[in-house]
Amino acid sequence: MKKRNEKNDNIILTMIDFFIEEMCDSGTATIEEITEMFNEGKENEFRKIVREYKKLQNVTRSKANKAIIRLKKENKHLLELQKDMDKQYEELEN
Repeated sequence: MKKRNEKNDNIILTMIDFFIEEMCDSGTATIEEITEMFNEGKENEFRKIVREYKKLQNVTRSKANKAIIRLKKENKHLLELQKDMDKQYEELEN
């Protein structure tokens, strides 16, 4: 039972570490700001930063989805052009 709890604790700590790194990488907060909020118990300020991070992630995810749709259309168009060119090449060879 103890090993299971330690394993779960390690998973949670890894998730928290990842989340904090993501917040720092996105420019939402610095490690110093996050450390200060935890040390001084500034729960409301931390929640505000988390909300800001979530907004940024939603915008980023939306932009990524739009880019994927655009790239799929471009890819489809290029594949059609390639088929046409292959067909023309075959006709020229014959």
